[in-house]
This record gives sequence, structure tokens and C-alpha cells, in this order.
Amino acid sequence: MMHIRILLSILILPVLFTGCKKEKTFDHPDIKHVTGIKRIWAVDDGEKIKREDINNPLASDINNVVWKDNTINIFGARNEIVAFQLIIQSEKDGAEKVDVVISDLDNGTTTIPGSASGPADPFDYNDRYVELFTEHYLNIAKRSPPLWFFSASATPSAYYTGWVPDCLIPFSAPSGKGGAPFSIGGNSNQGVWVDILIPKNASPGNYTGTATITNSDTLIKTIPIRLKVYDFTLPDSNHIKNMFALFPWDLAKRHGVATGSSAYYQLEAKYHQMAHRHRFNLVRDVSNLTDMTNYHLRYLTGELYTAGYSYAGPGANTGNNTFSIGLYGSFPDEYGGSVENMNKPDWWTGSDAWANWFNNNAPGVEYHKYLFPDESDFKGPQGAKGNCHRKMSAGRAGDISLNSTENSLRRFFLPIADQTKTIACD
Repeated sequence: MMHIRILLSILILPVLFTGCKKEKTFDHPDIKHVTGIKRIWAVDDGEKIKREDINNPLASDINNVVWKDNTINIFGARNEIVAFQLIIQSEKDGAEKVDVVISDLDNGTTTIPGSASGPADPFDYNDRYVELFTEHYLNIAKRSPPLWFFSASATPSAYYTGWVPDCLIPFSAPSGKGGAPFSIGGNSNQGVWVDILIPKNASPGNYTGTATITNSDTLIKTIPIRLKVYDFTLPDSNHIKNMFALFPWDLAKRHGVATGSSAYYQLEAKYHQMAHRHRFNLVRDVSNLTDMTNYHLRYLTGELYTAGYSYAGPGANTGNNTFSIGLYGSFPDEYGGSVENMNKPDWWTGSDAWANWFNNNAPGVEYHKYLFPDESDFKGPQGAKGNCHRKMSAGRAGDISLNSTENSLRRFFLPIADQTKTIACD
């Protein structure tokens, strides 16, 4: 990231000698025009504001409840992470070294520490209540065409072409890779995502604080924040079962580590913690039950989500509650290890072995066996489905996940068995 120091004396001196000259008019007169920032506003966490959309109507829409009277208004329950976006719009020449700080939030009884608090390690969630991210933009050239898993009616809106916000980069990231302070190109938006964790012990009521935006340590604007905390607490357990696929090879390549190495599993653990804090489960293919015990059991039992592993927040001491055996058609060793080696006895033995493992180690987890499609080149006249008719001797057997065009609407979580029922995949 380029860092350009602004010489304030050069910018201020002309004003001293032109006292009668009319000052330039800005959208927000309390924003110092020397900064290159034209407008700052806020919106909730459900919108995507494109980088080039500098005339988005939500900036002045009375129905934008987060942005009222130039104040940020949010609400939530205890043990909840609430979020909003600051949209910082630049002038034609852009802005450099922009930064944002969220103050402590206080209601007279309880104080929620701001973004300046917390451990130096950005991956340590203990005593961390506010996190800040820059929004990274991807240039979407065209809308995704309809594919086998969605129809033409589900084609994305034409609005979502151009520079669309995608991943969130922590302020702590290195200079030039999305961290703060950051630069903004000319006549562009830069979104800043703000996460606020409401502690379990927070007293209910109205909290106040500020969002301070600076440029090269020069104050641009201070925006009031109002947070209403309701008098109830969200549980650590999730009641909506979910799973999002994680691909180890891509993760290892992106971070320059070897798949399966100690460094890799330390990295994967951080991704699990990030996801868990926001109440969603990551799943990946696992080669065998030995690896399940050595590397993956800890996020199913909740051990990974404890203070000893630098974790705090929603889901503390509570494990993930879903798992996919053989995600996306991979074959664990207990099932034969590959499509070529697959056979009915191994399939049955493998199913019992995995069911026993879950019964003994993570009995509260809902799991399923992911199946290949019924394609002509798949082994056997009925593919994997031909191996599934069997009463599980191990007890509760989880679910079957079918992955084929004709079964796309039944793809996840088909209930199949308990110890008195027969698995039926077709």
C-alpha cells in the first residue's frame, strides 16, 4: 500500500491569505475537505455496496435504519456478534492512509471495549470485542449463467456486476494486503466492516460510542454509535444445522504451507474458530478415522473453542454439530479408499466403523455419508446407491447425501436410519 504524507502547511497556508474566498461545498460540511473524503455513511451487514456505486440511495434512504441522523444505530442480544458497514467515499483524487477506530461502548453500567483493546495477536479472541476489516472488491464481468443446481429465475441481479465486495481483510493484515491504514481510489467507495461482540455479562440498555475516521492521523469525522442491548442471551449451541465446505489444498496453497503438516492444521484451526464464532460449521474431506481422532475431533467436541486455544465468544466450549463423511465423493480408507477399490463389504464395514466412531466420540453430531452421482461411468449398475441397503449395526447412522441432478432438491440431510430402520438411498 502506498503511504503519502500530506504536508498540512501547504494545504492550510492558502486559506490564511484568501480569507474572503468562498470555501468549497461538500456533501457533509463536518468532513474536512483537505482529506480527499467526500462522504461517509453506514449500512447493515446484509447489503453489498459496489466500489463504483457512489450514488447508492441507501446513503440517504429513511428506511436505512442503521444510518439515522448521521448516527450508526444497531441492536442485539448478549452473546451475539452484531455488524455494520462504514462506506467511505473518496473525491476524484482519492485518499491515502485512511484509518478507522471504534471507541469503547458504554451504558453507564457495562463497558464493551473498543477496537484498540484486545490481544496483540489478531487470532487471539480472548478479550476481543471489536474487529475491523476492509472489504476487498472483485471485478465481476458477467452474471453467472443458470447451472444444474439453480434455474434461470435465480440468476443474480444485474447490479452485481462490476466491483463487488467479497472477502473481508483484517485491519491487522500487512501493509499493501488490505490492512489499515488503507488507500481509496478516486471517486470510489471503500467499505469497512465492523464486528461487535456483546458479552454474556453485558447489562441491557442503550450503549453509546463513536467511530473515528482519520487520514494520515488527521481527523476526518467522528460518528456517534448507538447500540441497544436486549435483556436476553443467545445460547452457545446452534439450532440451525449448517455446513460450508473447506478445501485443504486451496487453503494450503494460499498460505504457502504443506497440506497435512503441523503448520497446516494450526492454520485450519484458525479458520474453524473464525467460522464458529459466527455460528457456521466448516466441513472437509477426511481420509480415515485416525485423522479424525488426531486432527478433527477437537472441533466436534468443542475443545478447539476454549480459552486455552485462544477462543472466546459465541459457541465457547461447544463443538460443531454437523459433519459430512466423504465430502464431495472422497472415499475414506474404511470405505476402500477410492472409487476403484470400492466394494459392498468395505462399504458396510466402513459405515459401521464411522457410526461407531461418532457414537463413541461425538454422539451429538449430525452426520451423513456423501454419495457420488449415478453416472454411467460410476462403478456398479446403481453406483454407490447399490451398496446402501443395509441395517446399521452400530446404532444411529446419520444421513445420506445424494449428489445427482435428479436428486438435487434432496441433496442434503436425507434421514436414513436409527438402529431399528434400514438405510434406503434410492
